[in-house]
Amino acid sequence: MAKKKIKYNENMDRVKTVFMLGLILIALIAVSMLTVRLAQFVSVEKQSLTGEANVEGKEVALLLFPTEVKESVGSTFVISAKAVGPADKRLASVGLTIFFDKEHLLFKSIREDGPEDEIVLLKSSSPQEANNSGEIKIFMGALSYENAPTGAINLAQLGFEVKKEGSSEVRIELSQSQVVFTNQEPADLRLEGNTLVKSIAETTVEPSPSPQIEEPTTIPTPTIILTATEAPTPLKSQ
Repeated sequence: MAKKKIKYNENMDRVKTVFMLGLILIALIAVSMLTVRLAQFVSVEKQSLTGEANVEGKEVALLLFPTEVKESVGSTFVISAKAVGPADKRLASVGLTIFFDKEHLLFKSIREDGPEDEIVLLKSSSPQEANNSGEIKIFMGALSYENAPTGAINLAQLGFEVKKEGSSEVRIELSQSQVVFTNQEPADLRLEGNTLVKSIAETTVEPSPSPQIEEPTTIPTPTIILTATEAPTPLKSQ
């Protein structure tokens, strides 16, 4: 009986050992499965964050420079339109609508401000159209996808003349403007700054009066009349 009891105890110990090994193996398998699921979850979350970063990377800031102009009536000045976009996205086209006070300012001209091989002026309002409506329409496009500009871009220079005293703002209207990337994706626009124009009346400097040279006063020369005097009478001798 003692031998059977010893053998039974040995079998029970062996069963316990196998059972413990089985539990350990099951635990290892469970941990491995959890690790795989966790890695998949992290990968999905990373892709989601990347998508959000791409959405944020669609933003383009539009601005006019300088932010303030001070000129006298009759003077001319230039305002530059600029765009700042992401460095990894190329701009295919830019459409701008710019408003100005046609009673205060006279629109004179527009010309490209960037490299000619990157983005060019395709269409714009004529000075007559702009001065009648008080708005300037500008449409620019890249010549090729390979040379389409990225980052900070000089778009166009706008020439104005001050018509009268006062102050007004030359501003970009975002709701009527658009920027499209070369992948045909529209950009999210943000206004970075407009231009405030202040003007005063032109100051006229009166010329100094020429000094008058007084002519010297002529003093009349007195006329001297010489009269002959009689010769003395000689004395008679006695």
